[in-house]
Amino acid sequence: MNDMTLLRDRLSTGSEDGPLNVSRRGFLGGAAALVLSVTVPVGRARAQAAAAVAPGTRVNAFLEIRPDSTVLFRSAFIEGGQGIFTAMAQIVGEELDVDPANFTVEGAPPGPDYLLTGGGRFTGGSMSVRMSYETMRKLGASARQMLMQAAATQFGVPVSELSTEPGRVVHSASGRTIPYGEIADAAAYLPVPADVVLRNPADFRWIGKPVARLDARDKSTGRAHYAIDLKVDGMLHAAVQHSP
Repeated sequence: MNDMTLLRDRLSTGSEDGPLNVSRRGFLGGAAALVLSVTVPVGRARAQAAAAVAPGTRVNAFLEIRPDSTVLFRSAFIEGGQGIFTAMAQIVGEELDVDPANFTVEGAPPGPDYLLTGGGRFTGGSMSVRMSYETMRKLGASARQMLMQAAATQFGVPVSELSTEPGRVVHSASGRTIPYGEIADAAAYLPVPADVVLRNPADFRWIGKPVARLDARDKSTGRAHYAIDLKVDGMLHAAVQHSP
């Protein structure tokens, strides 16, 4: 019986008989397997219990286009210095046709929409982009199509006559344009397209290109907020006396 088996048995039985001696090496060596064995089934159970909407497909859960055409994106992944918030803005922005610099990215709330990693919600192992790349591209493309449909209704023209440029829908035949922010509310009530056409990688402007980190300025000027900055009523402070 190894250290992690001992820990698992103790937790499952609720036994408190005597001290639990788990070595640091044994704990760290088995921790990854324990996390995976718990996270994936729980995520799948939540997804099955939720409405039959595939994670990553409900546009309004992820995107909020503001009146000034800037975008709030809710990320299912945790930003830990690896640049995932900026990567999400690049991927979604490429298909939505919005410059990543016009994104604000924040952590998503709990919910089945955000179970993008093996049926669960997990950040680590360099999996965030790999597991969500196609889904996030389709999300951005779906939002763009919905905005074009809303613009077609407002202009009174077929959607096939429309195109986009960063942050706006364009009707080239008449020279009319309309910013995303002016049609975002109308677009939000439209059904999400079942199929969308993704950009040819040869035409990428932001995916795979160097862009400024969205969080660089706040982190370098001390305005970024971390967990250690949070304060709530009645909060107590604790410290680790001895590491495992």
